[in-house]
Amino acid sequence: MSTGEIQALLIDLDDLARETERAERKILRKAQDRLCQLLGTPNSESEKRLLRGVIYRAEAEIGMNR
Repeated sequence: MSTGEIQALLIDLDDLARETERAERKILRKAQDRLCQLLGTPNSESEKRLLRGVIYRAEAEIGMNR
């Protein structure tokens, strides 16, 4: 592999990493918004638990729990 090919591969990997982080942040925002909508709503505990799990995983992926 040439230096140019390696540089192109690294650029592609960096682009994918940035795209993934944007997607994780979008997931986090949507889960937080939905959880806020459910606050005070009776009979929504299972959905709240699922959303908290999604939020926890998204925060861990983007490094918010460091």
